[in-house]
Amino acid sequence: MIRRRWVRDCAGDAGGHALELLIIVPVLLAFVLLLVAVGRVSQAGHQIDAAAASAARAASQQYDAAAAQAAAADQARQSMSQAGVRCGELVVDVDTSAFAAPAGTTGSVTVQLSCTVSLSDVAAPGIPGSKTLTGRAASPVDLFREARDRP
Repeated sequence: MIRRRWVRDCAGDAGGHALELLIIVPVLLAFVLLLVAVGRVSQAGHQIDAAAASAARAASQQYDAAAAQAAAADQARQSMSQAGVRCGELVVDVDTSAFAAPAGTTGSVTVQLSCTVSLSDVAAPGIPGSKTLTGRAASPVDLFREARDRP
């Protein structure tokens, strides 16, 4: 009698575990892909902020606005390359208005970076193919700078 009840109770579970597995595995896989995408965007965001700070510092050490623009762009590209962040397009916007002020006055160089990071290799529902991230930093210009003699 007990055996019959046990067989009857277990007979309704045939294939239940396979169905549970079929439902749970795609949900877990989508969750892992979401974590990978969030981690990649977060890391790229931190790297962009660090590259903006580095570019602002490089620009503030220059003697004129043109050299500051070039130094900021070069430093931003080098920092992003060393960090391993691949941008579809890296836009470097440098505010060098502090160089127009006479020596002895305070001012700062501001650099804003914009980078489009590709997420196409993390193919999951709800995850966009790319994300545009921005970073901004400022660095003070040397109060006692003086123009270099150009040949």
